[in-house]
Order: sequence, then C-alpha cells, then structure tokens
Amino acid sequence: MNSQTLLLIVGLINIFGLNNSSDQVLTPVPNNNFLNDKSSNGLVKELLGGHNEFSGSSLVRMLAEVDPNKLEEVIDLLVALVQETEDDRNKLITEAENADSTLKTAITRHEEAVSAEEEAEGQKNQAQGANVTAHKNLEDLKPDLDNEILVLEQVIEDLQMIDGWELIATVDGTETLNTEFWNKICVSIRAINDADTVYVRMGQVKDYYKPINDISFCDFLMTKQFTWSSTLDGSYQVPEYNANSDYFGGSENDWPKSIDGRSYISFWGTNAGHPGGCCHASSTIYGGSPDDSSWGQPFTMYLSN
Repeated sequence: MNSQTLLLIVGLINIFGLNNSSDQVLTPVPNNNFLNDKSSNGLVKELLGGHNEFSGSSLVRMLAEVDPNKLEEVIDLLVALVQETEDDRNKLITEAENADSTLKTAITRHEEAVSAEEEAEGQKNQAQGANVTAHKNLEDLKPDLDNEILVLEQVIEDLQMIDGWELIATVDGTETLNTEFWNKICVSIRAINDADTVYVRMGQVKDYYKPINDISFCDFLMTKQFTWSSTLDGSYQVPEYNANSDYFGGSENDWPKSIDGRSYISFWGTNAGHPGGCCHASSTIYGGSPDDSSWGQPFTMYLSN
C-alpha cells in the first residue's frame, strides 16, 4: 500500500469516529511523513502490523469500532479505493504489455534488418564474384575475339576486292622483303599512273598510295615517287619521304602523327635486313589508337584494276 492510500484510510478512521486504546479520537495524519510521525499514537504502525507492509487484519480490527451507521459508507469508500487501485494496477499491466509488444516489434524489425543485411551482403558478394569473372573472361578472351573479328573483316574485304583489285602480295611478317623479293613479283605487273591506287593493309591500318607519274611497278615499289592518303577517296598528299634509300615506301619519323597518331606510314620492305613490313597495325583512324612501331608486320598489298 502506498502512502497516499494509507493516509486516506487513516483519514476515514478519524472521520468516522474510530477511537484509540485511550478512547481519544484520532486526528488525521498531517503529512506524507506520517509513517515515522510519533503523533499518530501508533495507529500507522498498527495498520502496518509492525512491518512496512499493509495489514488487512489490523484494519478490520480497527474498523470494527466504527459507528455501525457509518460502516456502509466506509465500505463504499473502500470499494472505490479498490477500484482505483485496480485501475492503477491495470494501467501498469497495460503499460508493461505495451512495452513487451514494443520490444517484440523492435526485436522482429531488428531480426528482419539483420536478415536483410545478410541477404544484401550475399547479393553484393555474388555480384562482386560475377564482376571478377566477367572481367577475367574479358581479359582472357577479348584479344582472341578481336583477332577473330579482324581476320573475318579481312576475309570479307578480300572477297569484296576480287572485283576491281588485283592481289599483289600477302606476307606473314617473317620474310625479308628486299629488292630481290620484290623483283620476282613486280616484273609481271603492268606500269601504273596517277589513276591507279596501291592499297596496303597492315593489321587494321589502311594506306593508299598513288604514283606521281607514269612509272613501272618495280620503280614504284623501290623508289619514293608517290602520294598518300589514309582513305581511298581521301585527299592524297606527298609525304615527307624517309631519307634512308634502303626503305621501301613509308615516311620520315612522326610525319603522320598529327594525322592518325602513327610514327610512320607503312613501309613494304627494306634492304636493311628487317623482316616483314613496318610499322603499325593500328592508328587513331583504324583501331582507335596507334600501337608501338616495329618491323615484322604482316600485310597485304593490292593494285586497283
């Protein structure tokens, strides 16, 4: 029993005429510190049964001395007090149940959040694994696929050029393409003029050459008397020829750099002992960016009909 309830009971006893053992009417307890107040003449201690707990038997014993005419009123007030106490208890029970429900909901949401986080973590790990695999496949397979595409495009172009172009030579990049090599080929080719075009395809790069004057095909190959364009129908210009007379075709170093990023336009041979052609299999126009220049490049040469 709380202090306010006990204070109310003591007040009722005083109001309804309960006398103490000295036949003195009890006075109401003056404040909430009445539990230790000696002026209460031991009533509180008696109600508590000598302990700090409420004693119902003590209260009944004392209420037996109440005026019988007023007892019903006391009972009604006590019933009301019971109801109030029950209401307080039920309120606390409801608050505890609500707290239980809130905690249960919070635990459920936490478990769901943990589960969702674990699922998201699994999905992230799976995506990372797929990403690694995809990039590994790209790294491993792209060069072969790029080469396959290049070969197929070259085959298509070769088939398309059957009509209107004559195949002069296809070299694999290991042969020495010196004067002796080209003399065996050019001796059977007609003389050409500025209406003719010599097309050299080296990797993805396409170079187009035209003779400046009427000239034998052998002289065209082994002397520098040509104009050049990066496209068949483009603007042909005289390049800055390479000063080394042992190199066939080509240009001076960095001459085409501002045009397509390469160091040289294509050479189709040399008497200096290098194998194959030179120098690039790609450029900014063909392939996206120039590769490093080197000899040993395979290529195909055509002459327009």
